[in-house]
Order: sequence, then C-alpha cells, then structure tokens
Amino acid sequence: MPWAASVRVTGVVVGRSTRSLDITEMAVSQRREFLIAISLSVLAASCRPSISKEDVQAAEALALRFAQEVSTRNYARAYAMTTAKYRSEVSLAAFQKKAEWMLPLDFGTILAVELVETHDMREALTYEEGDLRWAYVAIQGPKYGEAVAVIVARYAGSIGIREVEWGRP
Repeated sequence: MPWAASVRVTGVVVGRSTRSLDITEMAVSQRREFLIAISLSVLAASCRPSISKEDVQAAEALALRFAQEVSTRNYARAYAMTTAKYRSEVSLAAFQKKAEWMLPLDFGTILAVELVETHDMREALTYEEGDLRWAYVAIQGPKYGEAVAVIVARYAGSIGIREVEWGRP
C-alpha cells in the first residue's frame, strides 16, 4: 500500500469485546465502508442529546434497585421498574421465570448486590432515543455469582429499564 505501511484502529467494539483492527488488511471497498461507518457513528453520537449528571445518577440507582428487588424475589416491584414497552412485550410471569432461571430457589442467601460498571448509551450501536445508561449489576451468592445487564431509558418523562440481559456472560 503506497500511502501507509499499516493503519491500526483501536477501540473497535465487536460484540462485547474491544479490539484493534489493521484496516490495511481489508480490501479497498471494505476499508472505505468501514471508515464511512466509523465517521457516521462518531457524527451520530455527537448529535445525540447530552445527559445530565442527575439522570446518570438516577439511572445507576435504578439499575441497582432493580437488581436488589430481583435478588430478594420482589418480582412485581422489579417488573414495575421496567418501561411500558418492555411490559407490553414481556409478561410478569415470563419475567419471573427468567429471574428464577438466573437465581433458582436453591441459589442461597444473597451476599451482595453491586453496581459493577455503567456506560453511556449514546455511543452504542444499539442506542435508542431516550437511552441513558447501560449497567452491569453483580449478584453474589454463597457458591457463585450472577448478574443482570440492563439498559435504562427515559420515556414520557420517567426513567425505566428498557432491556434486561439475564445472567453472567
């Protein structure tokens, strides 16, 4: 390649992993498409509305409370923390079944529920209007741990859980 010996792009998210790519190994058409996609992603992320510090704190607190309610088997309270759209797609019975799959009745005493990590959703490929934070909350039992990953969003003036990923990756 006459213009560069090697061009590395770092911080490319593939699934849940961040990787480096050597774009000089791509075909010219792939390289062009990749650079256009990256440029459009950066442009789109910069046009998304800012999130207040209060919304970040509220979203993180909601994610933690949600996991605490699930871990104490207060399914109706946890379910009520989800958005209306989520509740229209997932029944309380299905929600409870998923929670009990993750934390079976013999899981044991919950030792800790901890907010481990959060991210700004405005830069995510799965961003939807109103998204505030992605949060990963660990639930520690006596023998092993589990976790929930949630997307917290603001719809119609209120904050709720838009999506739930049950269990550790």
